[in-house]
Amino acid sequence: ILERYTLALFFHSTNGLYWKKQLGFLTERAICDWNNGSEVSSSTSSLPGLPLVAGMYGVYCDAEANVQHIRLSDNDLVGTVPSEVSLLSKLQSLNLQSNALSGIIPTQLGRLTALQELDLANNTLSGTLPTEASRWTNLDILDLSLNIMTGTLPTEIGLM
Repeated sequence: ILERYTLALFFHSTNGLYWKKQLGFLTERAICDWNNGSEVSSSTSSLPGLPLVAGMYGVYCDAEANVQHIRLSDNDLVGTVPSEVSLLSKLQSLNLQSNALSGIIPTQLGRLTALQELDLANNTLSGTLPTEASRWTNLDILDLSLNIMTGTLPTEIGLM
């Protein structure tokens, strides 16, 4: 229920009614089926622990129905990244690149300690990288390019 609530909040916070691909969001289908049906493959990834993501689009879960991947690049998402995304404690990849997301990266995302990929490139995010990002000790990919972020990197980033 918590994950369905979080994804519903995410949908509404990012103007989901106007997404290019809605992928069954907010339908009665299981949240793990809110995707394009591509298979998750861990055998051919170039990064250890990260699945092959070519073709994956939408929400993907592990065998216990915990959300592990959210991939919604170039989907006309407008709005802010809600801090409640941090409630998806098993989240490994969050790819929201090439949308129209604005605001700051919520400090609460620091709770996503399983995060291996964070791609928020090509949006209009502002502010600085929160110091809580130092908790992303499993992070292999971080792309924040083509945003309007300012300031310096927090010294705590060295803990990653």
